[in-house]
Amino acid sequence: MMLELLKKHSVNEDACTLCFDAKACMEVIPCGHKGFCFKCSAQLDSCPMCRGPIFHLNRETEED
Repeated sequence: MMLELLKKHSVNEDACTLCFDAKACMEVIPCGHKGFCFKCSAQLDSCPMCRGPIFHLNRETEED
């Protein structure tokens, strides 16, 4: 039963890698790791990917 529910639940490709709810739109500077939404990235003390320091958070713009 639980497996059936998991199969029905999908995550967008551009979802935040921390909360999976909001769209990932932030880049960590200087390491350049991406994949975090604005709300989650505002709570970070270090990069969750490499544990490096965060000097700046850059909002990515959509390129069409």
